[in-house]
Amino acid sequence: YLFGGQGNNIVKQGENFDNFFNDLHRFRIIFEEGGVTAVWEKVEPEGIKPSKRSSHSACAYKDRYMFIMGGEGYPPDFNEDAPLDENTKPPVKVDDEEEEYPCYPKNDVWFYDVEVNQWFKLKIKNSEEFIPRFAHTCNIYKDYLVVFGGLRDYHHSTNDICCLSLDGSDPFASTSNNNNAVVP
Repeated sequence: YLFGGQGNNIVKQGENFDNFFNDLHRFRIIFEEGGVTAVWEKVEPEGIKPSKRSSHSACAYKDRYMFIMGGEGYPPDFNEDAPLDENTKPPVKVDDEEEEYPCYPKNDVWFYDVEVNQWFKLKIKNSEEFIPRFAHTCNIYKDYLVVFGGLRDYHHSTNDICCLSLDGSDPFASTSNNNNAVVP
């Protein structure tokens, strides 16, 4: 599965603007008599979906869910669903030498359920502690989503590690009799 990203810039009134996406595609390999065929298919999930973004992380969990986290995109008050006509400019202008490049990082977490074909937004209890970020890494370890680093904007990086429990357990609880050991 492939979610979102950034594509061809939009040119409006002679200026270039970023073009972010929130579409979902699936890559299938089809085994048939006479050969193997690879196909990209657009998936149309039910209900609401994450906002348009790029530089987010995505990872699979239990062969059923795809989690996406963070990324950068349009500002929160921009109506992504409104059509862009000749008078409407996207809010994120492509960098040039004379202007500072605006950046709108995100700190939300979504998951796509393959079996029900629907996106769900996770409610994070302490989301204020998870700073918005993009260009970070994210992996699944057991029942934890582990996030490392990323950019807060184009001038500030972070080297923190965040653990999101997917089953409600404490990732930092000791699992041995040694009280000094911390085993996630």
